[in-house]
Amino acid sequence: MGPNNFTPKQCPQKSKALLDSLQGDQTTQIARHALSLIPAITSESIIHDNACGAGPVTTLIAESSTPAKLQATDIDETVIQTVAEKAKQHGWNFVETGVMDATELRFQDNTFTHSIMNFGIQAVPQPQKVAAEIYRTLKPGGSTVLTSWASTPHSSSIEDASRATRDGEGTAHSARFPPHIYTVLCVETLLKDAGFKSVYVEQFPAYYPTGNVKSWAESIWGLIGEPVGGWTQNDEEKWDNAIAEMMESLKNNPDVEVNPNGSGVMKYVANVAVASK
Repeated sequence: MGPNNFTPKQCPQKSKALLDSLQGDQTTQIARHALSLIPAITSESIIHDNACGAGPVTTLIAESSTPAKLQATDIDETVIQTVAEKAKQHGWNFVETGVMDATELRFQDNTFTHSIMNFGIQAVPQPQKVAAEIYRTLKPGGSTVLTSWASTPHSSSIEDASRATRDGEGTAHSARFPPHIYTVLCVETLLKDAGFKSVYVEQFPAYYPTGNVKSWAESIWGLIGEPVGGWTQNDEEKWDNAIAEMMESLKNNPDVEVNPNGSGVMKYVANVAVASK
């Protein structure tokens, strides 16, 4: 329910199951590739999974290697509990978890051999401080890999629907970050300004298949299409118009394939940046 206590009747009820179904495994696909670009993890490695979320990076590492220690941290206590429970369940004794702000890490200088941040850098208000903390906590010779979104097909479709149904007055909460945040130059500059001398950045795609693009669009609109001031009666009345605009936008997006039976595949593209201290 929005700040004005109104929610369109068509809005899906938010749940973990719904979020999981919409998110797919794109971040895991990209994390797997990102990990392949940094030095191999060994029994002597000390790793930081920074802004770990629900732990896709921790899981990938734990399922393929046994480092000396892996610190999984996030500012969200709920996701940290999830990662801690998973580590306990699987017997990953090398995993330690903690609630921590990425701009103020409670680790000593020169602690980690590997520091990984999978899509956290775009979500923090002070990315420069985050990059500086990554540099500070890496050992000399240590490596970091950062990922950030370069393009997400749902973002432009939400913007198109918002403009078409709100007379230009309403903008969605979090459909898109500022444009420069999506660029290779942005993540490269962040790392170089933090002290890293040589930074390599490439773009890598991940794919999300859905059995029903229209249902997916309705769920995405309901989850993140809410305008800054909250949902209005107008949004309920123009719900179908908004979904129609989203579908038109998606069909015209070269990163989206919509099949005749209504199924489809979305292409998400990430910036993957690697640097050593």
